[in-house]
Parts: sequence; structure tokens; C-alpha cells
Amino acid sequence: MNKKTIKLSTKETRLIKLYIGLNDKNTKEQLHNDGYYMDIINNTMNKYNITGYTLYNSIGVYQSMREKNIIIETLDINNDINDNTIVNISNELCDTLNQDCILYTVDNNVQNIKHSFIG
Repeated sequence: MNKKTIKLSTKETRLIKLYIGLNDKNTKEQLHNDGYYMDIINNTMNKYNITGYTLYNSIGVYQSMREKNIIIETLDINNDINDNTIVNISNELCDTLNQDCILYTVDNNVQNIKHSFIG
């Protein structure tokens, strides 16, 4: 039987979230299925060497209009995702997905958390 090891880290960690509406900024409608948007997001995140993140489907409201959106969430455990990278990803996705804007948040107060990686 193969044993799995657990690696623990107590480094300061940033929680980064990007909120992306799926309605086209011109038509105000979703033009493609969710998988199309997720593929573009995956390709963009890989381009910027972001190798671990979670995608959530949700419903949001932007300018009083309800729309489906995708939230990208990543923990910057090693503090190697700089602010310019977040802005560049947001700008690229905004252009590629034809959005008015993309909201991103960075929580710098995620501290004293033990991150467990099994495998």
C-alpha cells in the first residue's frame, strides 16, 4: 500500500477572487454555454501560471440586471501572485469575454491557517 504524505504550511496567505459575469456587454445576454467560458478562464489562468484555483457558478446582479457568473478563487500560499498579474488576468478576461468589467478582491488577512496537501 502506498503511503501518502501530508505537507503543512503556516505561511501568510492571500485569498484572491475574481467575479466574471457571463452576459456579453453589447447584447446583455449570455452568448455561449458555461463550458465555453470555463475553457477560456482555464487557458488564461494557465497562461499566467496559476496552477490551483476553484471555479464557482453563481448568480449575480450587475447594473440591476441578474446574470449568471463565474467566480474564480485561489489561495496565494507562497505569495507569488503579484498584483500586476491579477490586473493582467482581469484585463485579458474582460477583453476576451467582452465584459464591461471584472471585479477582483484580495484578502490579505488570511493568516495562521494550516494548509494541508495530501499526495
